[in-house]
Amino acid sequence: MSDQHDKQPPAPIERRVLGKIPDEPRDSELSVNPQPSPASHRRPAPPPPSADDPEQLTLPRGALVAMRKSGGLSFSSREIVVFRDGRVAYRRSGAAGHAPAGEPTRLTAAQLDDLLAALRAVDFARLAPAAGGQPPDRFAYEIVARPRRRIKVAEVFDGSIPETVAPLIRQLRALMPE
Repeated sequence: MSDQHDKQPPAPIERRVLGKIPDEPRDSELSVNPQPSPASHRRPAPPPPSADDPEQLTLPRGALVAMRKSGGLSFSSREIVVFRDGRVAYRRSGAAGHAPAGEPTRLTAAQLDDLLAALRAVDFARLAPAAGGQPPDRFAYEIVARPRRRIKVAEVFDGSIPETVAPLIRQLRALMPE
């Protein structure tokens, strides 16, 4: 007889996906175990600030808003953090290095309400990401806030500050000691 009767049928092959080649026209790499893309028409939320990066402005626990003003002719950086209970913390650095944190102050209930109203008036979802780099001799304002439940991040430059963000920046700058 023939060898066909003597051989056993091959064992079934386990069927599982080991990778996927994306359908995009310019992809040239294999995407191994890709994460499913969100089925949403909205722009993805920016990643929350990371405590691992010392340059990244972060929102401390219990804080409502943090802002960093940096730049200028002789580069300097100043940060302010306003907490939900009205406490205000301040830090400044410049060409000479870091200065000690300023004496903490506390906002009145009316000041805190005004700040919260200005913060909620900012439509973070409509703010376009900062295009290009920071203009020379101008200030950049980085803002990290939690006006409701989610952390919002924005960066704007002098000369192109949106009207909805300007009142918030004015209020926070007024809280910074000179």
